[in-house]
Amino acid sequence: MNRIIYIIICVSFLAIITFQYYKSSTLQNSIIENQSIKLFKEKVSKVKLLTLQAREALKQYILSAKQSDLDIYYSKVQSIENSINQIKFQNELDIHILFQKWTEYAHEKIISIAKLSKSEYSINDIITEINTQKGKNYFDIFRIKIDSFIETEEYLLKGRKENFEASIAANRAILIDEVKLNARWVEHTHKVIINAKDLLIYALNIETGARGYLITGNKKFLEPYEGSVKIFFEHLRELKKTVSDNQEQVSALRVISEHMEQWLNNILKPLIDKRTKIGDLEAEQNILNNLMDKKEKKLFSDLNNELNKALKDIKGRDIW
Repeated sequence: MNRIIYIIICVSFLAIITFQYYKSSTLQNSIIENQSIKLFKEKVSKVKLLTLQAREALKQYILSAKQSDLDIYYSKVQSIENSINQIKFQNELDIHILFQKWTEYAHEKIISIAKLSKSEYSINDIITEINTQKGKNYFDIFRIKIDSFIETEEYLLKGRKENFEASIAANRAILIDEVKLNARWVEHTHKVIINAKDLLIYALNIETGARGYLITGNKKFLEPYEGSVKIFFEHLRELKKTVSDNQEQVSALRVISEHMEQWLNNILKPLIDKRTKIGDLEAEQNILNNLMDKKEKKLFSDLNNELNKALKDIKGRDIW
């Protein structure tokens, strides 16, 4: 009897030990599994993030055509490949194949874009140069020179008026010819001032047309730009004839003409030439759309869908 009780006690003890071991082992396995699941999710999430970054770098390269942006894209692609190789996917073959198909298709497009993009400039370069305010500085100085020219004419007009009024105040006999001459000088000066202000308007049209083309690439903005340049110099030549009796004003107009030529030759024309080489924004957008076409979008979407599926199908399988 005692022996039977002893056996029962031993069996019970072994059962308790076995249960505790099993329970401990199950808990430990659960902890390990949770840790591995967490690690797996982190790795897959990293791959998803890298694919998005790679695609954005690719878009940036299309718009900039800069090797530095392309280098970023290839760096991201290499990181994706390394990360995928470190993860044991249940659908590993599908993910590798989709990743390969997407990168191969993108590479074909990159080569095509490289052939199309022969310009060493980008729209970002143009915007940067516009923002340097060099053109604005030229225009501001031009405005100051025109204002100075007009102020001189107004000063001359004031002096002539004062002399004429002084003659009247002195009760000097005013001949009809003097009246006519004074009227002609007044009319002459007003005409010069109006024509000088017109120069400022033409210069503003030049700046507006040039800026419109530089920002949009739309050639319709070149029409007012080129037309205003032509009219400006024609108008300037006529104004020189009008003030030919005043060498100081003729010299002032010569300086204004030289300043405009410098503005055109040093700032506007070089920028317009660069912008012409780049092509308009619509063409650039078409290039981007042609790269990120339906096929590319589907390949990229399929790859991300497989990565999302991998995250959902974690339970019930070995993820190591």
